[in-house]
Amino acid sequence: MQPPQPFIGHADEPSVVNASRFGLVLVVGYLFHTTGTIRRLWATTDLQTMEPLRLGRATANLIPHFPQYPVAGVSGYEGYVHVPAQLPNPVAVRIYAETGDGARHLVQIRTTRCHDSGVEKYPWAGATAAEFAAAAAAWRAALRARGLPLIEDDEYRTAVERLRAGYLRPAPRAAAHRVPDLPIVPSPAMRPPARLILASHNLNLEGAPLFLLDLARHFAAHGAALTVVSPGDGVLREQFAACGARIVIVDAAPVFRATSEAAARDALAALGRAFDFGAADLVITNTFTAFWAVHCAKAAGARVLSYVHESTTPAAFYREHVPPAVVALAEQALVRADAVSFTSDATRRHHAGPGQSVNAVLSPGWVDVRRIDAWLAAHPRETLRARFGVKPDELLVTNVGTVCDRKGQLGFVRAVDLFNRRHPALAARTRFILLGGRDSPFDDLLNAVLADLALPNLTVHRETPDFLGYYAAADLTVCSSYEESSPRVVFEAMACGTPLLASAIPGISEIARDGLEAVLVPPGDTTAWAGALARLLASPGIGRDLAPRARARIEAEFTAAIVLPRHTAVACAVAAGNFSP
Repeated sequence: MQPPQPFIGHADEPSVVNASRFGLVLVVGYLFHTTGTIRRLWATTDLQTMEPLRLGRATANLIPHFPQYPVAGVSGYEGYVHVPAQLPNPVAVRIYAETGDGARHLVQIRTTRCHDSGVEKYPWAGATAAEFAAAAAAWRAALRARGLPLIEDDEYRTAVERLRAGYLRPAPRAAAHRVPDLPIVPSPAMRPPARLILASHNLNLEGAPLFLLDLARHFAAHGAALTVVSPGDGVLREQFAACGARIVIVDAAPVFRATSEAAARDALAALGRAFDFGAADLVITNTFTAFWAVHCAKAAGARVLSYVHESTTPAAFYREHVPPAVVALAEQALVRADAVSFTSDATRRHHAGPGQSVNAVLSPGWVDVRRIDAWLAAHPRETLRARFGVKPDELLVTNVGTVCDRKGQLGFVRAVDLFNRRHPALAARTRFILLGGRDSPFDDLLNAVLADLALPNLTVHRETPDFLGYYAAADLTVCSSYEESSPRVVFEAMACGTPLLASAIPGISEIARDGLEAVLVPPGDTTAWAGALARLLASPGIGRDLAPRARARIEAEFTAAIVLPRHTAVACAVAAGNFSP
């Protein structure tokens, strides 16, 4: 459906086929009213709620086409629309406009066949210049056969060259050698290497930096001298410093701006001159976005242990946000590291599959049960619930995690809305708290959706280091993520003995099994989530059965006392040159 008069416009995105990244599809185009004004613009796929689109982007290219309508020059719109997983495919994206008189008009409908962004993680087949040329020729032939015009202007040539460069980026260089297979035998008495450099992509209050902080505390408690290097400062600086670590902030931005392999190498060399990566017995990097530290450390002759938490590939993670040369460096870092440690098998499979020369080891995540138990003993549940304003006859559901597209909060609030509509009596005595708010564009989108839904029983709290109370006070904790490796929220909820409802994704199901330690439902399926919420809240006995089994699984397999010696053993083996995948 094209915009009816008196509206004029066009939707560039979504296209006929689109990736649904964490349940979101991009919406881009232009729209203006020929005789009046457009106050607001929305998009929706399920007619349950509408996401706002930003209207007013400069579109000077339209002025020659519509000289009689000056508003055409600022008529661009853009934004995202959420696509719940249960919708049929293709998906209909409806765009509504509110005019100056307050009326709301359906102005555009676009259908798109969505595919999960997971397919973008698949490796290329072939990856040769001839393969690319053949694919491009087949595409142009298909366009001609369907009578679709192709304008081969400068914009087209730039776009094709960007695709070509990404497809033909340098393949990871194979490891120089494989060392003999020596067993890694963990022992609580084992001491880590004496001098450690820990490289983090930032020092924010996020899962990966918190993982590194726990590791730093463990190593420092066993006598290691620590240096933490990061391209960004953050709130965790003081906690790293409390471990006795020296904090060094470096400028890695030139590496990410490099448009060629030569420029990237020059930027890495400059970074290596600014900080001595060779001044340690072992360099530990955290997440593949710290690939720059791997290259600098290897150039300095240091041994490297890399932790990778991303259940996605560098190419799918960065997409076109960085040049292909930078993606190639991230891929090569996985091969150059002396060992790459994955906290879940789901993550390992993305990076260390057949034909990939990655020295991989599976070292699961952990939770400090003793610290949690001590905290719980000092903070009675009744006191915590009173702090949140929860009444004795009310139920509390918490969703803990940085507000972002990957964590799935947008779909979760839609599920809460469905839950409220379908189970009004139960909803009247249930409160929902999302913990992890920040100041980001996704926070703005989430807040706009919440304003449209006007949920009386859901609030968003800003992120805080004092988060354990959000598990201990809750009757149910949820993890609504689309993609995870070894999420802290799952470990912590299970250790606190709080019933858990989570996404049925590999990084979670390796820790909490459906029907045994948690209830798992498909990510983004708002209907399934609303039903699971109702079932668990209406029948608390289900959660009372799950929670003790979850706690027992943590105690048997994921406590710090069991797991951290394994990480120490891997670090010692890598530092000594005795590691084998």
